[in-house]
Amino acid sequence: TCPLSCEEGFAPLRDLACDMGEFMDGDCVPAPCRSAPWVVNGGDHTACAGSPSGSRCKVRCNPGFSKIRDLTCSNGRWNEPPDGVCQALSCGDVPHIEQSVGVAECSGLESGKSCRTFSCRPGYRPSEPLRC
Repeated sequence: TCPLSCEEGFAPLRDLACDMGEFMDGDCVPAPCRSAPWVVNGGDHTACAGSPSGSRCKVRCNPGFSKIRDLTCSNGRWNEPPDGVCQALSCGDVPHIEQSVGVAECSGLESGKSCRTFSCRPGYRPSEPLRC
């Protein structure tokens, strides 16, 4: 037998072999994704390590983030950049807060962020920061 080298993204299925003076074909197939994908703001994806080309890895995002899409293994690589899969959740409209000012600008604030424009009218003080 003769070890077969394949182009990047492919792995040998079988080596070249010589039988009775003739080579029997070797074969290169799409490579699996040997390592687990790393996802920014994502959970543990070690179960996806070794996935065959064409298979999907179900993405799990950290609290405060939502999944945009799953990942697909393609010729030994995960198809998405690690920072484009989990997106920060955002809050909708801010509820009415008596004696407050600057809360309208806080609509759509990203999860975990504080509203910097929130304050109270003279004679009042916030009981706590306004956070999404």
